[in-house]
Amino acid sequence: MANIFTTRRIREELDLRNLACVVDTILKNEKREDMDDFQIFNLQETIMINKQEVPERIEEIPLGYMNTQKCNVWAVKSIDPTYGEVWTIMYPSEY
Repeated sequence: MANIFTTRRIREELDLRNLACVVDTILKNEKREDMDDFQIFNLQETIMINKQEVPERIEEIPLGYMNTQKCNVWAVKSIDPTYGEVWTIMYPSEY
């Protein structure tokens, strides 16, 4: 299992329920052979759309609550010499 880091803005601004949905989706899918190292999460009112480019995949995930914080969040997987595999969750403007 990879480590999951968040940027400061994600920690301070993103609703914890939204962050939990993003992390849960990463953990659920990280064993998939076809999981891309770049994941896009589009948080809408009642669903979260998870996209990846290679191979192309789109999944709609019901949130189970009314989200008032509509936004896009990215997750990028990399290798850190100290921690090994790391997912960094960020806003697109932080890339």
